[in-house]
Amino acid sequence: MGNGGNPVDNDPGTDDQVADSVPADRCPRCGADLAAAEACARCGLAREFHARFAESTALPPELAREWDHVLAGWDEAARHAVFLERCAQAEALDLAAARYRPLAADPQRGERARAALDRIVALAERELQRCAMPRDTVQRNKRIMFVVALAITIGFLALVAWAVLVR
Repeated sequence: MGNGGNPVDNDPGTDDQVADSVPADRCPRCGADLAAAEACARCGLAREFHARFAESTALPPELAREWDHVLAGWDEAARHAVFLERCAQAEALDLAAARYRPLAADPQRGERARAALDRIVALAERELQRCAMPRDTVQRNKRIMFVVALAITIGFLALVAWAVLVR
């Protein structure tokens, strides 16, 4: 598979054939059938933005090779786990989701793709929790902001009182 586009089988029955780009009758974001519609009925992506979406979700070369490895051994859970961990390290879980999402409806690949999407959510939540500010820090910052606001208010009131008394 090339670097651009999402992998969606032209023939869902073959595991080894993956197109470099999504067929014109499939949405590149969610994999839904488009028929003659100008926009996807499921996710709303307009046809005119399909190429731009595929370009913006292109994997970096090292992750693209890893994705090819996943596709070559689709039924091996370890390949999926390694790919997802590498995507998490590269802060590219959105790009991994863009690969798995269209495959979630595929009869042969759907179960593993949905499991990978669940794992992507778990990895994203893990990263959010890791980066979240501890509660005590938030409380301390609120107290500091209150003291600063109170000092500014008292200073302003003192300035007003001085201006009134000097007149």
